[in-house]
Amino acid sequence: MLRSWKSHFILYFIFGNFIQNISARYSPTKTQQANAVKGQFMSHMLHSAYFFPHTVDVKWSATAQGKPDLPVWLHLFHSKHKSIAYLIGTPVTPLNQITIHVIARREDTFEMAEQFLTFIFKDDPRFNTSTQQIVDLLVKNVEPEEFFNDRRGKVQRFEKAIRETFRGKSINPYIFDVMPEVRNEPNKLYQHYLKQQKFGSLVKIGTQKFFHPNVKKLVIDLHESPNYCNRSEVIPLNKFFVTEFLIDWCAFRLIFPFLAVLCIILVLILSLIFFGRREGQHWRDYKTPKEQLQEYLNLRESQKHLRELSVQRQILLMNRKEIENEPLIAQRSSVAKQTVAEAAKATGSLLHLYRNPVDDTEEDEEIGDENEEQKQQR
Repeated sequence: MLRSWKSHFILYFIFGNFIQNISARYSPTKTQQANAVKGQFMSHMLHSAYFFPHTVDVKWSATAQGKPDLPVWLHLFHSKHKSIAYLIGTPVTPLNQITIHVIARREDTFEMAEQFLTFIFKDDPRFNTSTQQIVDLLVKNVEPEEFFNDRRGKVQRFEKAIRETFRGKSINPYIFDVMPEVRNEPNKLYQHYLKQQKFGSLVKIGTQKFFHPNVKKLVIDLHESPNYCNRSEVIPLNKFFVTEFLIDWCAFRLIFPFLAVLCIILVLILSLIFFGRREGQHWRDYKTPKEQLQEYLNLRESQKHLRELSVQRQILLMNRKEIENEPLIAQRSSVAKQTVAEAAKATGSLLHLYRNPVDDTEEDEEIGDENEEQKQQR
C-alpha cells in the first residue's frame, strides 16, 4: 500500500512539472508599455529577471515589430553585466508609437524568452523628421551607464549644454546615441583588463537640419592643429560644458549619415558587379528555356570557330608575305640532293607535281583526237 502511494505521488509530481513546463512554454508573450517624449533622451532597462525566473547571463537582441532592425533613432546598448541591457535614444519620428520585439537567450541552456515593448510618444512637431547630421563629443568623465541610470538630472543638464552650444534656426540638437569610449571585444569586457580605470562616453549629437558652418570650420581647425584641441579653455564651445563635463575636443567629429548610407549602397553595388557576375550568368542560364539556351550555345560555338578561322587566315597571310619577299634566285643544291621539282626548274620544263593521273590520260586522249582530225583534213 505504501509503495503504491509513493508511485502515485511520483507520477503526480512528474505530470505536474510537465504541465507547468508546457504552460510556461506556450504562455502568451508578455507585453509592456512605456512613455517617452519626442526630442528628449530616453533609456529603458532590460533585465533578465523580467524574462526568466531568476537573474542569468543572456544574449540580447531587439528589432522593431515586423522589421529586421531597430529604427534609426533607437539603439540597443549592452551593459558590462550580461544580465542587463538598455534601449536608448531620442525619439525623432513622425510616428506616435512603436512596438519593439525583445529576445533574451540564456548563455548556459540557450533557452529563449521574448517580450514586446510598446513606446508611446508625446508629440512635439519640432522632432517629426529624421537625423541629417551628427557630431561626436567624447565626454571623458562620464561613463555611458551613468547617463542611463541617472537620478540627479545629469542627462537634462547635458541636453541643456548642447542646446546652448549648437544654436541656430531649426537646429534643435539632441542626443542621438551614447557609446563607450573603449569598444568591448567579442565575449570580453575591457573592465577585465583595467578594473580600476574609468572610461568615458562617446556621445553623438544629432540634428534634423545642418549645424552652423562655424561648427564645420572648428572641426577643420581642430584637426589641423593638435595643440589647439588640447587647450580646451580657448575653444569657444567648451564654456557650456566646463562646469560638469570634461570634453576631449581632439575627438570632435562631424558626420553625415546620409553620405555614409550612400557609400554603403555603392560598395554593395560594386560587390555585386565584380563578384556576382558568374553567379548571375549561372542564374540566367538556369532560367533560360532549353531551346533558346541551345541556340545561344550554338552561336557561341560559331563565334569561337570564326575567331579561330580568322587567326588561321592571318597566319597564312603572314606566311605568304614572307614567301613573296624571298629572293627570286634559288640557292643551288648538289645534284645528289636535288629534288625532282628543283631539276624541273633548272631545265625549264613544266612539271605538275600534284596533277591527277586520270587528268593526264584525258588530256593525252584529247591531244590524240586533235592530231587525227588534222590528218583527215589534210
